[in-house]
Amino acid sequence: MKIVKQAMVLGVVVLVSGIMALVIFYGNIAVAVLAAFSDTQISYKQVTPCSINELMLKDLSIIRRKDGKGLSSASGSIKFLIITDRSSALAVDFALNDVRFIRKGDEKEASLNSIDGLISAPFSGMCKYNTISGKISNMKNGFRIRDLMAASDTMKFSFDGTLTDDNSIDASIVIYFADKITGKMPAELSNMILRGDLQGWRSLSLKIKGDLSKPSINVTGKTFRLNIGLKS
Repeated sequence: MKIVKQAMVLGVVVLVSGIMALVIFYGNIAVAVLAAFSDTQISYKQVTPCSINELMLKDLSIIRRKDGKGLSSASGSIKFLIITDRSSALAVDFALNDVRFIRKGDEKEASLNSIDGLISAPFSGMCKYNTISGKISNMKNGFRIRDLMAASDTMKFSFDGTLTDDNSIDASIVIYFADKITGKMPAELSNMILRGDLQGWRSLSLKIKGDLSKPSINVTGKTFRLNIGLKS
């Protein structure tokens, strides 16, 4: 089911964020070790220190060997932070430029004629994002992603949630579509599930919770709420 695949792609987003955090927390050696143990191919042409707590990266590529899914970025920056609340967590602000999700082999363009297709579209190779930025912090048993926003001229999405060591996800996602995209959708579908937003953007909200391979997905649109319990 397409929704399962997109939930896994969201896992890649979290994995990418975690790897970027490790670059500054532990250095290049730890990234190489992580790549080996997570069966992930990680490459970048250049890492440049900008300050005591900030790095710039060029031509970053992160791909899972198992399924060929990942992303590429022309350039990006990560900044080391310390959260001084009760958790006293280590955190990283990251910003990637010219980002595209990639996968092994040929990929068909996501259909805009179904709910599955609308959820798939932002995470397919059909969209190149001008920027993807956010903040990741470590927890006792995983990572927390905050204020993640991916923005292109035609699609955007936000992500806020957690991924734990036992592969559990608890996340809220909002997907935004510009007029250029909504105009390609069947009018009945877009009018039923998309909410109107400012400046021509319309949105669809998701809540994903549970095992990343078979999560419970709640889809909230303009006139309905759909709960989907996926089985492996």
